[in-house]
Amino acid sequence: MKKRWNIWGLCLRPGVFKVNYNLHKDCPTLCVKSVFHIFEFCLCTMKQIVLIASIFIFCSTYGQKNEAVTCKHLILALDHIKKDKILKLRTIRVDLLLREGWGYNRFLIEYAAIKLNLTKEEVSGKGIKEANHLWQRIEENSSYAAGSLIDCESVKISKSRPNAILSKLDEETLLIDLTLKRTGKEGPAGKTYLFIFEGQRIIKVLESDWVE
Repeated sequence: MKKRWNIWGLCLRPGVFKVNYNLHKDCPTLCVKSVFHIFEFCLCTMKQIVLIASIFIFCSTYGQKNEAVTCKHLILALDHIKKDKILKLRTIRVDLLLREGWGYNRFLIEYAAIKLNLTKEEVSGKGIKEANHLWQRIEENSSYAAGSLIDCESVKISKSRPNAILSKLDEETLLIDLTLKRTGKEGPAGKTYLFIFEGQRIIKVLESDWVE
């Protein structure tokens, strides 16, 4: 006599999905209940799979949209810098590691004033509490190494000696740190730009010179 298995209440022959009604008088009832539970489990699993797939598609689409916006902002910002007749920068070699807030501490008051729609004087007064939240976020995202790579085909990149470092803390701003001179008595020197956008338009540019 062949051995029969009962898995989850199902009366099955080994290797064959077949209900055995003769093994036990309650077997048909048990089998029906078990099949129902298995169907319920499969339905729940399918719902979870659909939910995970939906989240993945949303995140992927959202990420691509954000990257496209960042690339457009970067192109606008680089064009602005290239048109600077005083700067006369021949080549801009971009490091496409997009940092997540590094360098924003050079524009603490100005950045807070723009985000809170206040004057610089008001930031130090009635807006100090709200500004502290912004400054804390800048402090938490000040790492030079943290960030993600962006793919902008129309931008010249350089992995070895870039002279333009990127940073972005929100959708409305983009920071570009330029190294203009690598040697000299004072050491390396450069200029940092903070671009503020409204859609696909630059509405304000903040600048800060630096010398190491």
